[in-house]
Amino acid sequence: EPPDRRDLAGKVKTRRHYAHEAAGLIWAYIGGGEAPPFCDFPFAHYPLDHIDIAQVPGKCNWAQLSEGQIDSAHLSFLHSSTITSRIADLAMGDRSPVFEVENTPWGFHVAATRNRANGEKYTRITEFAMPYWEFIPPAAAPETPEYDDTPRFGVCQVPNDDVTTTVWYVMWCPTRPIVRGELGALWEPWNQQFQTTIGKHKWAQDRTLMAAGHFTGLDNLVSEDMAVGEAMGPIADRTRETLGTSDTAVARFRRVYLEAVRRNAEGEVPRGCGPNIPYAKIMGVGTYHPGNINWRNALDPQLV
Repeated sequence: EPPDRRDLAGKVKTRRHYAHEAAGLIWAYIGGGEAPPFCDFPFAHYPLDHIDIAQVPGKCNWAQLSEGQIDSAHLSFLHSSTITSRIADLAMGDRSPVFEVENTPWGFHVAATRNRANGEKYTRITEFAMPYWEFIPPAAAPETPEYDDTPRFGVCQVPNDDVTTTVWYVMWCPTRPIVRGELGALWEPWNQQFQTTIGKHKWAQDRTLMAAGHFTGLDNLVSEDMAVGEAMGPIADRTRETLGTSDTAVARFRRVYLEAVRRNAEGEVPRGCGPNIPYAKIMGVGTYHPGNINWRNALDPQLV
């Protein structure tokens, strides 16, 4: 502005947001008042070469994509032709896991327990952290070198508006740098494949591949997850649903959100917004255990 208009600056109001940089991402707090403590999930504590990130566009409401991630049973069906050999026998040996869902200060645990041929149990414990994070167990058999070496990952569905979403897949390896495209860090290559199918009929589903025995005719896990979420429509009509036992986590997701809405309306602190949440300990876990041993024994004591 010219010198005689410098008073204009005193009349213009701008907005500012608290921001925090970690794990190659910029995190912004867009609420009022002081920013809450940063949610320093496990991957925020490692060098950038231990982290890989995929940014996936979604053409539907964020909640239906999030509900898909917390449903551990779909691994045995939707991904039956694309899951890795490291976990295929575990996922396909018992396709009807028993679900237990337990609320936590940050969201809830989802424990899906399958029977093994040797009489033991295999439990996959997915962590849901408000408002839209899921931490999935590694795609490898527990108690093996591959399990310890396989990158961990979390998924985050950020709503852009009511009917579009950005899905972030965040992989990290505690012990070494990640090689993009290795087992456990395939999300970015899969995302690139998925994006070539956007706008194509049925996400370029290959019916010839299906005739040969492939369950979906889609070529990777990202395409399978996104196609199922988007095929429900921009906003799924929940009134037409019949939820079954394997939808236990989906039902809890909705109850937890309705509870958060009520708490906020009544001036209380919603779940996931309280102090002293052990974010750095939150991650998905797979475990073997005898039938009389509780799956909670596999969790970090701070998470129980």
